[in-house]
Amino acid sequence: MFAGFRNAHPVVFCVLFAALVFAAAFGGTALLHFALPGEAADLASRLLLPIVMLVCSAVLVRRLGPGYGSGGLLSPGVEPGGGRPPGYGRRLGRGFLACTPAFAIAALNTWMTLASPDRAPFQVPALLTLWVSAAHAILTGFGEEALFRGAVLRVLLGTGEQRRKRLYRAALLSAALFALAHSLNALEGAPIADTVSQVLYSFQIGVLFAGIAVRFGTLWPCVVTHAAINLTSLASLFRPWEDAPPSALADVLLTQAVMLPLLIVGLLLLRAASRAQQHAEQVANR
Repeated sequence: MFAGFRNAHPVVFCVLFAALVFAAAFGGTALLHFALPGEAADLASRLLLPIVMLVCSAVLVRRLGPGYGSGGLLSPGVEPGGGRPPGYGRRLGRGFLACTPAFAIAALNTWMTLASPDRAPFQVPALLTLWVSAAHAILTGFGEEALFRGAVLRVLLGTGEQRRKRLYRAALLSAALFALAHSLNALEGAPIADTVSQVLYSFQIGVLFAGIAVRFGTLWPCVVTHAAINLTSLASLFRPWEDAPPSALADVLLTQAVMLPLLIVGLLLLRAASRAQQHAEQVANR
C-alpha cells in the first residue's frame, strides 16, 4: 500500500511526507518548550528540525530500494557494496565547481553584512549562541538536502526509463517544495517582503542543487554549499541591525537578479543530465 500510493501519486506523497516531517519537528519543539527553560528550549529547538529532516529522509530512502538510485542518502552515485563507479571523484569535483557562483554570492553577502554602515558596531556574540547558530547552519545544510534532494527528488524521479521523462518536472517540483518550506519563516515574524524574497531565491538555489544531484550523482557539493550559505548568517551576529529597514520591491528584484546565475547553471545541468540519460538509453537499446 505504501509503495503503491507512492508510485501512483509521487507529488502528493512528497507533499504529505514533507508536511509530516515539519509537523513532527514542530511537535517536538512544543515538547521542548514544555520540558526545558525558555532559553534552553529555544537553543535546542533550533537543532531539532534539521535532525528530524535527516532521520526521516534516511528512513524513507532506506525503504525505497535500489531502483530509486544506488548508494546512500547523500551519495546516490555510490554503489550499494561500498565501491564507487568509475569517474565518481571527477563528478564530485565538477559538482563543487558548479557551486562556484553560490560560494561567490555567499562571500559577497558576508562582506556586505560586515562592511555595511547601517548596522551596529562590531560586537562579539555569546559563545553558546555562536556555537548553536553554527551547528544549526551546518545541520540545516544536511537536513534540507537530505529531505528535498535526497528523498523528495528521488521519489519524484521514480525508477527506470521514467526518470529521464520526469527529470525536469521532478527537479522543479522539488525546488518549489524547498522554496515553499521557507515561507514558514513568516510564522516566526519575518517581514512578508523578506519572506517572499527568500522563497524566490530558494527556488533558484533548489534548481541548482537538483541539477547537481541528477547530473553528478552526489549531494555532497549541495550539502557543503548549503551549509556555507547558511553560515553567512553568522556575520549578522557580529554586526546586527540596530533597526532593520523593510525590504522594498527594488531590494527583492535585485536579490533575485543576483541569484539568477544559480538558476541558469541548474537548468544547464538538468539539460546535460537529460541528454546523458538519453544517450545511455540509446546505447543500451542497440
